[in-house]
Amino acid sequence: VNPIVANDFPRYLRYSYIALLVSYAEDHLQEICIELGRSRNLPIEEIKKCLGLTGKIKRSKKFLKKYLGKQFSANTRQGFSLSLDKLYTPILFYATVRNCILHAGGNVSKIRNEKKRKELNNGGSIYSGFYITNQLIMLDKEFCETAYKAVQRLFNCLSCLMPIERKS
Repeated sequence: VNPIVANDFPRYLRYSYIALLVSYAEDHLQEICIELGRSRNLPIEEIKKCLGLTGKIKRSKKFLKKYLGKQFSANTRQGFSLSLDKLYTPILFYATVRNCILHAGGNVSKIRNEKKRKELNNGGSIYSGFYITNQLIMLDKEFCETAYKAVQRLFNCLSCLMPIERKS
């Protein structure tokens, strides 16, 4: 087997997986926020303004905290907010990984934002199966499986709080 194919193909396959998974999460979080906004009789323009065009995952978290959190009493609202933070933390990291993959070819040294570069460099100590070799992001199968489970967990929790009718 050609060593380039043996080394590069699995990396690019996992890169593609993370890019697709994060894009899926972004799109569906936005759909959930739009549904929630409509159920609260918010004008679609206001909903889209809140969600913006960039930073969709971070903005969806803020939107959900604001509008989904209203269904809780004041003393449980903080617990909801902390739980949402915990569910979103890995998703936000996966978005940072995806952005590095798409905008810098997975090369951490090409990331201009110092905070994001530091987050990626520290990721290996937090996320199993994620590491950096020669400034390139490397992802193991375990990392991809964990990412999938984290996205699934977020959507399962949101569906319990806010049943969404899926359109086929």
